[in-house]
Amino acid sequence: MSETDFTPESIPSVDVKKLALNKDFGKLDFKNALEHIEKLQNLFVELDELGYQQQLTVDEVSSIDNQKNHFVTLLNRLKNFDIGQTNSQQLHDQIEQEFVNQRNTAEKAFRAMLTYLRQQAATDSQDAEELRRMQKEAAQTKQQYEKLSEQLSEQLKKLADQQTAIASKKGEVAAETFGKHFEASATEFSDAAEQRWFVIGRTSFILLIVIVAVNIIGYLTIFVGEKLGWWTMVPTDFFTLEYTALKLALLLLLSYLVGFASRQYGINSHLAVTNLHRKNVAETMKDFYESDLDAAAKAVIIDRATEAMFKNLPVGYITKSESKDNDGPVHQVINQIPKINGKSE
Repeated sequence: MSETDFTPESIPSVDVKKLALNKDFGKLDFKNALEHIEKLQNLFVELDELGYQQQLTVDEVSSIDNQKNHFVTLLNRLKNFDIGQTNSQQLHDQIEQEFVNQRNTAEKAFRAMLTYLRQQAATDSQDAEELRRMQKEAAQTKQQYEKLSEQLSEQLKKLADQQTAIASKKGEVAAETFGKHFEASATEFSDAAEQRWFVIGRTSFILLIVIVAVNIIGYLTIFVGEKLGWWTMVPTDFFTLEYTALKLALLLLLSYLVGFASRQYGINSHLAVTNLHRKNVAETMKDFYESDLDAAAKAVIIDRATEAMFKNLPVGYITKSESKDNDGPVHQVINQIPKINGKSE
């Protein structure tokens, strides 16, 4: 790298990566600012390539030149950075932040200018022959569209004559399809409730009971053995505050798992029952489609069936699953302990 200072004209040739990651900087390299430096370099290079000085107004050109000069100044400060200075860390952070600030300012200020310059470049790159070819293709496309439009109108007219019969058949197919979808959903939710959440809740509850039972038995064994003179160890030697806190945390976790699994079991069971109900309604609708009832009667039945299909059913699961106090047995027991100051909530 040349020892001379950088200039606006030398921006494209600057190896910013080598400059920012200079090994002489040690731990005070500028890798955190490298992305912003590269973005700024690419921004000014693109502006030059798009010929901003010829395409933009005097004020716009002046604004870009000012930002370019500021960028060059920052590059020179970065090149001349010396880690031996007394305030090297402060100067390092200041330079990095100035690169970040300039990128934010420049990208925001030049966004509209870049859009205009890119559009102008795209327009200039298309010659007259290309434009004539596009116009010819557009005319041919219009003729093809008009021809297809006439054919489509004729086909729609023919299809309109068969609309009543097709609509009835589609209704049967839709009802049957709904039934299949609801049946699959019911199976999925039922499996999740029974094979996942019930197992998790039961396992957590068993572990909870086992832990409580083992601690009670252990406490009584140590207490009785000490009283009978079998050993000198007292319960407090083993059941320390640290042990109690750890065990309480484990009990709370298992208790929360029991409550959470219970809620999920209720939700999935509710969804399974609801989707089975919807499956039955959909299959009933299919039977009515195939019946000899008139259109008015079928319309009323379909309306009532649709309402019944998507109505929220009070099957007894949702209320349980949404209970905010259902956070597990240990959590509920703790909530029942009176406050130390004796005041009720």
